[in-house]
Order: sequence, then C-alpha cells, then structure tokens
Amino acid sequence: MSSTHSLDIPETTRTTVDILLGPENVRRQARVAEIAAVYQPVLKGVAAFFMLKHADNGEGLSEVEDLAGNEVLLMLDPGCGYFSTYDPTRGRLRHWIKSRIRRHVLDYRRKRRRVVASELDEEKLPAEAQIDQCIDELEMNEVFRLAMHLTAEHYAEKGQSERFEIYKELKSGAPRSPSVQAMSEWEMRSLKSEVASYIRQQALWQAALRVSDSPEDVYELAGAVWDRARNRKTLDLDF
Repeated sequence: MSSTHSLDIPETTRTTVDILLGPENVRRQARVAEIAAVYQPVLKGVAAFFMLKHADNGEGLSEVEDLAGNEVLLMLDPGCGYFSTYDPTRGRLRHWIKSRIRRHVLDYRRKRRRVVASELDEEKLPAEAQIDQCIDELEMNEVFRLAMHLTAEHYAEKGQSERFEIYKELKSGAPRSPSVQAMSEWEMRSLKSEVASYIRQQALWQAALRVSDSPEDVYELAGAVWDRARNRKTLDLDF
C-alpha cells in the first residue's frame, strides 16, 4: 500500500496517547469506546477459540465470559486507570492491548494445565505462537469489519446503498440475483473497482485510525488488512 494518501492522518504520534492518558472528558470517552469496540470481539474470539476448547461440558464458560467482559469494563471505566500503565516509549498502543489479551490467555492456559494435567494431552494446549497468530488475525478481522461498516455508511449517506450491497453480493461468491445478472460485465467490474477503491483508500484508513497511535501504525495496519483481503477470492463480514 502506498505511503501517500489523501486521508488526513494526524502528524503527531502522540494524539491518541495524549487523549487516553489525559483527563476524563467526552472526547476521551468516545476514543476509548472506539478502541473497546474493536478489541472486545478480539478478546471474546480468542477466549472462545482457545479457552472454551478445553472447557468440558461448559466448565469454565462463566470464567471465560467474565474474563472478556471484565477487561472491556476496565477499559471503559475512567476510574480504574486502565491505560495508565501504558508506556508509549516501549511500543504501540494496540500491541500493548494485545499483550494484555495474550497474558490473559496464557494465564488461563497455565491454570488449565494444572487442573487437567492428568487428563489432557499437552499437545492439545495452544502454543504461544498460535495465540499470537489468533490475536493478530482477529484484530484484522475487526478492523476489516469496521471498514465495511464505514463503507456501508458512506454509500447510505450518498443514497447509493444498493451499490454497496451489489458489491458484497459480487464478492460473496453467492449465486447472482436477477438485478446483478442484468448488469454487463463492464458494469460489474466498474462497480467492484469503485467500492474496493473506497474501502482501500478511505474506509480502511479510518478504521485503522480508531486503534492506532501513529501515522506509521495506520499505514502498517491498513496495509496488512488490505493485503490479506485482496488475497481472498471472496469477501464477507466474517473475513
């Protein structure tokens, strides 16, 4: 992805950090809510994939749900100082958040190993590299999902929601509806190119801005999500 872009990305690398570590106000509440909206599904997803996989007959289900819920509640609670331990000199904000998620999973993994050591094959426990990969993939899923939502809003505001719906149908691989069958190949290619360009050049950047604390991180995250998306023959909200 090109490093030049029309979207106005804040030049300061501390904009997000200053807001999160600053006084409680409406702007900060909105910023934290945007971050939580991305990482709550990530936490729930990794919990479901690794933790519930080893919970027999629902055992541990409430613990996993509490884990996911409590982390987000802490993030949203202005009184708990969730972001106060984040040191921007030691890494990017989203990597710090993912490290917290990773630590929760590893703690549960160690606890689960002790509880079922005599019953559970060690090889069935997830490796740390698997956990990292799962968290990264879930993060990209949510950024892409947000970009698709922003694209839908954009076309709705233009009164052209049907164009976005046709794009999703064309990319889904599903049988084509009569309205799509009536389009020429040129019209379909043109529409796909138009919507894909908006997703790549606008929506993904806006989505990445929600969780990034520097222009460089916006470029890196948006580029990684787009590269993953374009390598797929079909796209849907499950990514």
